[in-house]
Amino acid sequence: MRYFLVLLCLLTNLISGTSAYAAGPLRILLTNDDGFESPGIKAMHQALTEAGHNVFIIAPATQQSGASASITSSGVRVTEYPGQIWAVHGKPADAVRVGLGYILFDTPPDLVISGANFGQNSGQDVNISGTVGAAITAHRLAIPAIAISVEIRLDEAKQGFPSTVAAFSGAGRLLVRLIRQLDLDDLTAVLNVNYPAVLPLDVKGVRWSDLSNHSILSKRYNKRPDGFYVPEFVKPYQHARKHDAESLVDGWVTLTFLDGNMSIKTHRSQKYLDEGLLDRNYEPTYQPARVARKPLTGIKPSNTPATESALASKQQRRPVMPEAPKDEQIVEFKEATPAAALRPHKTEDTGISSPERPITNVSAPRDADQAETPLAVEEEMIVPPLQREAKAETDEASGSEAEEQRSKETRKKKPDSWLRRIFDPDSWRR
Repeated sequence: MRYFLVLLCLLTNLISGTSAYAAGPLRILLTNDDGFESPGIKAMHQALTEAGHNVFIIAPATQQSGASASITSSGVRVTEYPGQIWAVHGKPADAVRVGLGYILFDTPPDLVISGANFGQNSGQDVNISGTVGAAITAHRLAIPAIAISVEIRLDEAKQGFPSTVAAFSGAGRLLVRLIRQLDLDDLTAVLNVNYPAVLPLDVKGVRWSDLSNHSILSKRYNKRPDGFYVPEFVKPYQHARKHDAESLVDGWVTLTFLDGNMSIKTHRSQKYLDEGLLDRNYEPTYQPARVARKPLTGIKPSNTPATESALASKQQRRPVMPEAPKDEQIVEFKEATPAAALRPHKTEDTGISSPERPITNVSAPRDADQAETPLAVEEEMIVPPLQREAKAETDEASGSEAEEQRSKETRKKKPDSWLRRIFDPDSWRR
């Protein structure tokens, strides 16, 4: 008896043209991403109001295609027009949030409808669609939502897509029939509807479909004469029953549920990725910024930094040299110094004979290999001249030849400023 009553109720509803889930007039927030004056939203508004629904148009003031679910964090302006119309100067998601959070905050709508969009939102294009983004925003705010779009044919671009404009009225009638038999409790996700660009009698049917891997946007961009770079558009493959983009090309209305959750389950073979990601032994410490110093010209830096003790010991192994004039490049002896005037003495730590006359210039290394460390420079460049001068003192036959040879060597020598910079790096600042 109970099954008989249920069957009788269904037959009665079919005869009367209503559904078992038929609802009364709904409060509907109507939005889109093409602007509040676009032909698609006007066609939906007309069909819904004629069906007795209370419709509030809260949509962007200008074209906002491709905005997805982005918002304007700095705030938006809203312009109110007669007939329950509000133009939001922002993104589609801004329009939904302002509508639910301010305009209809005290009396929230029963349903949010986004569309009809001028162009299909199928396949991978749902990720960038402002129409779908507005519906996803409403779903996340716990309001049932439907996104509806009408297909465009790429070969009609120069004519203004007349087939799409003609199909808006059929899409509006389909939407009214869909709401009539809809149970709002079943809208646990966004219902994405795509309507083909054909007349109502040419629609092949309604098909539940998965998202296609196709995107209407090609990988290639072209440069226009005005300097803008625009993408190419591509058509999907035909005769693919399980996917929305291909079914739409074949003339089918496609229905797909979207929840806005882009995550997927992790495969068992992928769980090794979390191993060894954390470095428990790493403890960052504060290090003061080092002052960059001007590199010394002609000096090859040592690989190991010199300590203060090492510099002090090296200073003891070399004679004390007075500071050379900054503008002096080559030191020449105008008068030859007699050999008898050079009285050698021994240093305390090395025992190397050196003259009492202070050394005023030292030859620079002839290549970079001779200046690897300060010690190598000292032993090779300082000691040999001292030994030659001590030998010249004891050689009675050298006389003028020794002085002439010493004068030639002196002309080739350079100031000792480069050597002092090795032991005193801050000397270049003086």
